[in-house]
Amino acid sequence: MVNLRRLLWKQVVVFLIISILQGHTTLYSSRRGHDLYQTAREYYNHGLYKASVSILQEVLDLESGITVDFRARILLMLGYGYAQLGEEDNAGAFFRQVRAMLDNELIPALPQIPGVDNRAFPYYQGILGGVGFFRYRTPISVARMMEGNVVHVPRKRVIQQRKKKHFPWLVVAGFTALVAAVLLTKQDKGKETFDEIDWVQIPAGIFTMGDIHGVGEPDEIPVHQVYLDSYYISKYEISIKQYNYYCRETGQIGVSYPNVDSEDISTKTERYPAAGVSWMDAKGFCDWLSHRLGRKVFLPTEAQWEKAARGETQNKYPWGDNDPDCVLANFIGCANKGNEPGQIKQAGFSTSGVSPYGLFEMAGNVAEWCRDFYDPLYYRQSPKENPQGPLSGTHYVVRGGSCFDPANILRCSARTYYDGNYTHSGIGFRVVLEL
Repeated sequence: MVNLRRLLWKQVVVFLIISILQGHTTLYSSRRGHDLYQTAREYYNHGLYKASVSILQEVLDLESGITVDFRARILLMLGYGYAQLGEEDNAGAFFRQVRAMLDNELIPALPQIPGVDNRAFPYYQGILGGVGFFRYRTPISVARMMEGNVVHVPRKRVIQQRKKKHFPWLVVAGFTALVAAVLLTKQDKGKETFDEIDWVQIPAGIFTMGDIHGVGEPDEIPVHQVYLDSYYISKYEISIKQYNYYCRETGQIGVSYPNVDSEDISTKTERYPAAGVSWMDAKGFCDWLSHRLGRKVFLPTEAQWEKAARGETQNKYPWGDNDPDCVLANFIGCANKGNEPGQIKQAGFSTSGVSPYGLFEMAGNVAEWCRDFYDPLYYRQSPKENPQGPLSGTHYVVRGGSCFDPANILRCSARTYYDGNYTHSGIGFRVVLEL
């Protein structure tokens, strides 16, 4: 068995080497195509439809590295873009190309584009509206099946002649079954699953929002009372495993593990938070998870985030009013070696630093994107019930502080903000499920 496996893997290695030598250009082109596609999708989400379709046309012009499934996704996005521009003829042309790929069974299912409502496009409904996400072949009738399995009995003389050859069919069949079993075993071991979200319900009620202790910045006042309906929020920040699973499903570029001490490499499980994610990336994850769960998933509003961190108490930090130390939170100066900042820890590392609702790392480790646009004066006009943030803006709110930040940024009421396309190794996110 061992020798057989070695032989099989030698053949696989030879095949891979040949494929790499012949396809290195294709791999480069594929990566560039996915980068351009990601940019085009971000332009689309920002309403820059003309720029989006221009980039998508450029992706189609790539000579290699475009798989059939990826091409279908590009064609569908082009249809959406032209529909938003009011060019219905162009939109219909691209939708028809996707329909032709489905009808000819070049792709098994209709591509899914996170964050796009297909019902908004009449041309989509007319051309692809009757196509589901799963397709089945036309059932074969019993008569046709029997017709294809008719056995013609040879004459006795022919049978006697064939018996003399004694071809080892059983050996071939056994070898084939053995190869299949080995390959399937390897495939099953490498198959990954999505780690479901561990939700915590936040009860409806009133809490005090803002700089209660008078030590913050001007954008943290006035202190005001806010009523929130009940909602669910993830107990931990979205992990690397969860985020990269989404990226593989949708063709996005994933994130890598943070730098840690060499003795911690063996513990690099998927429990590290997904950092280096932009607001647009986080929103894409929420849209994908909404489709997967059949329920709306969002980034938390500022008010939802602050209540989840503070509770209905007046805590300065999630754990209380005591200033943070390296047992309660991971902030600047808490690195494993000396005073070097910026070493992210795995989720759940501190049970003493949880919020009143039992949420982990609401302060430090990685900061977290919120749903709201940032406005330093928003608290002056914020609604008393379920505030959703300003209607427009150029930057989005980030809360909680990270391992790169001082203790003052870890306060429950502290507010920072960045552009929606900004990425940093100290920024991640958690999600909410609204009732």
